[in-house]
Amino acid sequence: MPTNLTARGPIPFRTDMENPLEGVSPNFDLLGSGVITIVAILWGLCFLGAALFLAKGFLQYAAAKKQGMVENVGEAAKEVKQALVAVAGLVALPAIVGLVITVMGQV
Repeated sequence: MPTNLTARGPIPFRTDMENPLEGVSPNFDLLGSGVITIVAILWGLCFLGAALFLAKGFLQYAAAKKQGMVENVGEAAKEVKQALVAVAGLVALPAIVGLVITVMGQV
């Protein structure tokens, strides 16, 4: 396939144009500080709820063990494990969000 392209040197460009983005800087505070505060409060409330469920599970476990109810001990242990997983997830949440932001920023 023949081409009619020839090299004629560097491509000229205009130097008298103004930069339309002059003085613009990125603002990573997209949602505002109020939303960040609300998210922090919700995260704290989730920690409080997980701690309450954990305490409830431990109390149920102790009561069932004291009364010798094997079935209830198993159920209470399951609740304790679920509450511990919830607490671990809440603790890991900032690292997970940071990882997602880092990975999505490189795409």
